[in-house]
Amino acid sequence: MEAQRTAEMVARASYGRLIALLAARNRDIAAAEDALAEAFRKALELWPGQGVPDRPEAWLLTVARRALDHATATPRCGPGRQPRSTFFMKKRGSVNPRPFPTSD
Repeated sequence: MEAQRTAEMVARASYGRLIALLAARNRDIAAAEDALAEAFRKALELWPGQGVPDRPEAWLLTVARRALDHATATPRCGPGRQPRSTFFMKKRGSVNPRPFPTSD
């Protein structure tokens, strides 16, 4: 119960500041909110068994920053990557190599 109470107090007192610190890195407020939500989820999962850390705000910020770093380090699409749907379709041999008509 102490873990939940501490997480709630930190959320009420520091949520805006934590989001601002996280969003300052990549200027993406939505990603910062997602990362902080993941940090709170991990806190509520781990703190009851391991105990509340001495500096819960710092713990949450560290976990959220790691989540942001992980999200930006592994792009879902981009050079050398392809959407999962295309990958699976290629495995089945049902992908048209020229999906858009050309004016040849």
